[in-house]
Amino acid sequence: MRKSINTVSFPLILSASYDDIKQIMRTVGQRLKDYYAGKPDEKLAEALDRLRNDVYFEIIPMYYHSRYTLESISERLFTDISTIGRNKKRLLIELYFEML
Repeated sequence: MRKSINTVSFPLILSASYDDIKQIMRTVGQRLKDYYAGKPDEKLAEALDRLRNDVYFEIIPMYYHSRYTLESISERLFTDISTIGRNKKRLLIELYFEML
């Protein structure tokens, strides 16, 4: 079963500006790139473990570790590219709140 953003963080994301969300995505994205490049990050590893059962979890290692494009991920997962992009964004935001 997919775990969604907890009820404490949900109001925070609703009140966040577009720029805040973009900054969250950049920050988490960079941490993921560093993590998959071999830099230890215990909080990120724990957050990834908690989200591992998400239906779209594989987007994260495919994009940040294997460096697949969103288009190639959509082809491999037999899913529309907009679904991949939307769920990548959702997962990055959930990772951010899992690491708080």
